[in-house]
Amino acid sequence: MVTDACAEAAHRYLRPYGTLPLAGVHGRAEDLGLLTPHPDCLLRALDSGAGTATTGLVIGCTVAELAAAQRAGLRFVGLARNATTDRQLREAGCETTVTSLTSLLEAARSL
Repeated sequence: MVTDACAEAAHRYLRPYGTLPLAGVHGRAEDLGLLTPHPDCLLRALDSGAGTATTGLVIGCTVAELAAAQRAGLRFVGLARNATTDRQLREAGCETTVTSLTSLLEAARSL
């Protein structure tokens, strides 16, 4: 999991969901200049052995997340729960959007 929040906040957020199969939690660095759209956190996740840019995928809902993924050379699927977000992501270069994670997870499980 990659987040602009600190790793501790991410763990607190995830705690109610029980144990999740995460390769790790990569939170923001102390240098706030490295927040999204800077790809720092994505690159740290890749460097930790969590994957490579050729196999990685970012799921996000903001243009900043799309920009970070593009800068890191990662594929991106936009989570666009409304028409405004869909338009913003597509105008910024996002080729694939979904309206919910359910359809994305179903497609992934079928692979």
